[in-house]
Amino acid sequence: MTVSRLRFAVVGCGTIGSRHARNLRALGAPDLALCDVDHARAVQLASALETEVATDDLEALLVGYRPTAVLVCTPPGTHLEVATRALEAGAHVFCEEPLAPTLDGVDELLDLAERQQRFIMMGMCHRFHGGLRRLQQRVAGGTVGRLLGAQLWMGHYLPDRHPSADYRSGSSTQGRLADGVLLDGIHALDTLRWALGEPVDVLGMLGKVSDLAVDAEDLAAAILRLENGAIVEVHVDHLQRHAVSRCEVIGSEGNLAWDSSTQAVRWRRSDDIGWNEERVPVDTNEMYVAELCEFVDCVASGRRPALDGAEGRASLALASAVRTAAESRRLISLPARPRPFVATDS
Repeated sequence: MTVSRLRFAVVGCGTIGSRHARNLRALGAPDLALCDVDHARAVQLASALETEVATDDLEALLVGYRPTAVLVCTPPGTHLEVATRALEAGAHVFCEEPLAPTLDGVDELLDLAERQQRFIMMGMCHRFHGGLRRLQQRVAGGTVGRLLGAQLWMGHYLPDRHPSADYRSGSSTQGRLADGVLLDGIHALDTLRWALGEPVDVLGMLGKVSDLAVDAEDLAAAILRLENGAIVEVHVDHLQRHAVSRCEVIGSEGNLAWDSSTQAVRWRRSDDIGWNEERVPVDTNEMYVAELCEFVDCVASGRRPALDGAEGRASLALASAVRTAAESRRLISLPARPRPFVATDS
């Protein structure tokens, strides 16, 4: 991986943009520009990272700085616009999930990337999470036989997510086209596709069920049938006072589970006396560093990432199907897709 000859721009200097900017610096990126509609926030981060370029003018940055790659870390409603402008300026794009609030304009963005001979890589950090990767490897390796069913459960209390900021000002509160829990929790749907398999049928239910001052849904649930016939339940919410993330798998030969609270993968086959356990301690920032290393390597080498815009589209299409199923109160069928990208251990 070579970063010394590359020029990076981070657009959006909030929590995730700041993390990526700091990680790029730690990886040795000498040329780093920052952009945010809040100019003072961009300047403050630039001062901390000792970088000279900080602006609230994206067009001026793209023309004057000419970045090799742009990291899109703005609210989801602006992802398409920022990514489009970056591609038109000749930059590769790293885009946080979701690629957009809806599928409108997504195919045009992917076509633009092809015409510009540039790529889009998605920020699907859970695919680089050590515990989830071990779960995925054990499912694929047949530790508990053929997959029959599973449950994915991810939740947190929205006001506690970023304690230094008022949750009511975040994109997760601003209605359907901004970022309700379905889009905010799209990592759960992406993890399903990657670790368990591609869905073919979807049922969904969404709701604003709490007293939180939000307009969008704060709880979403889906039941999905996979290509192999397995049935999977997915739950995401903004409600749980103690954050939780877990996946439980039912196999033809036993059970398999991962839980963030124990940082362990556990399995028990039909003939096992007790549970087997593999501890997988996880430093949260490690998965963000790992995905950035993949992106930087692709930019430096010219290698197209497997975790590209088409993968982002597929996970967004699944979220859209859940919403359509919930709003129409009917089963939605999805076209079959090949197995998605799997991160390799370094």
